[in-house]
Amino acid sequence: MKRAFHKTATPAERILAAADKLFYRQGIRAVGVDAVAAEAAVSKRTLYNYYPSKDDLIAAYLTARFRHLAPSDAPAREQILGNFDRLERMFADGSFRGCPYVNAVTELGDPKHAAAGIALQFKEQRRLWFRALLERLHARDPDALATQLQILVEGALASALVRGDPALARSSLARAAASLDPELRFRALYNLGLLALLQARSDSASRDAHLADAERAYREALLLQPDHIRAKWNLELVNRLRGAGGQANKPNPPPPPSPGKGGGGGAGQQQQPAGANNNASGGLSEDQADQVLRSIGQEELRTRRDQTGRSRRAAPAGIKDW
Repeated sequence: MKRAFHKTATPAERILAAADKLFYRQGIRAVGVDAVAAEAAVSKRTLYNYYPSKDDLIAAYLTARFRHLAPSDAPAREQILGNFDRLERMFADGSFRGCPYVNAVTELGDPKHAAAGIALQFKEQRRLWFRALLERLHARDPDALATQLQILVEGALASALVRGDPALARSSLARAAASLDPELRFRALYNLGLLALLQARSDSASRDAHLADAERAYREALLLQPDHIRAKWNLELVNRLRGAGGQANKPNPPPPPSPGKGGGGGAGQQQQPAGANNNASGGLSEDQADQVLRSIGQEELRTRRDQTGRSRRAAPAGIKDW
């Protein structure tokens, strides 16, 4: 059935609309110029007057689909999430046939064809849109993260097309959306580390694996919030526990406070040097690790007191729950 056109549409507009419909639905290779002319209700000669070759028509079709996307004044996170919502609606409306630019490059198979350059320009424009918004969010390495998000979108497009079900693409995009919020990501990483640390204490058979998971989680969390005291303490405890298990690469412990200085439980007490212990493995026991952490807490307390002139009670050592 031929498409109904607006009465004021020019022959060129009708040809382009017909090409858009047929190329996207049926494929560029499968549709000839005769079919496009018939769909547009123009003669083949008229079509060639506007588009001298099929390659010219293909380039015009892809260029017409190219919508310049610039960040708006809306909150950056809302714009990124809104883009993901738009993709989900597109996947679910029943007319999705994949990315027209990827389809064109795949069908034509010629890197020198104009379609290849148009497709690359389109993809890079979308990646730069992500980067501009991530810079507003003060993301760490926004250029690399923008590339990752663009690749994620490409994977979601392919998955939705092949599987015919937007569920997988939706879940992938939802996870990415969560990671855009630094606070949310920090909380998730902190709690992953806490869970792994608690598992290390209850599952001796897989203790080292759990401690490695905890270390990774806390190190990544501290990239987001470098001054978070509880995350630093828990990472230090992970390192002490790994050292107590005979790990060769245990870090040097921080020095305890000097005798007779500072407040809290460390004032006037002779502290055992962190490296001196009776553990046959050469590491620290959990009690000794807690003692080191308590010393760290006292140092933090003195630092705050020196900087502010106010006394604040240090948090107890050991695993710090959220």
